[in-house]
Amino acid sequence: MDYRVQWVLEKLVREPGNRLSLNELARRVGLSPSHFGRLFKAAVGVSYQTYVHELRMKMARDLLTRLDLRIKEVAACLGFSHLSSFTRAFETQFGQSPSQYRQTLSGALEEGEIADHDKK
Repeated sequence: MDYRVQWVLEKLVREPGNRLSLNELARRVGLSPSHFGRLFKAAVGVSYQTYVHELRMKMARDLLTRLDLRIKEVAACLGFSHLSSFTRAFETQFGQSPSQYRQTLSGALEEGEIADHDKK
């Protein structure tokens, strides 16, 4: 994998709330946005935008298992400035709101079931 793409992937995981655009990241690694976009897609298999969205939603799902964090805090941690935007994105990705997801998870844990996070 190209070292520039690897650097970006690591940065996205380390700083999920930092909403860097493709243009900004391309500038930081010394490439044009179109060249970096092609390089990223060739290395990862999806566009930068798709990758970032899916990563943020997976992180959201994981963070929602932490009951010490309010849903609003999870949204802010992932760079969503409005709770409604986060809720809409989560619902679109997983078919239920963040609060419904937590209720489902809490019910499964109370019944002694193990939540299977890899189904979606």
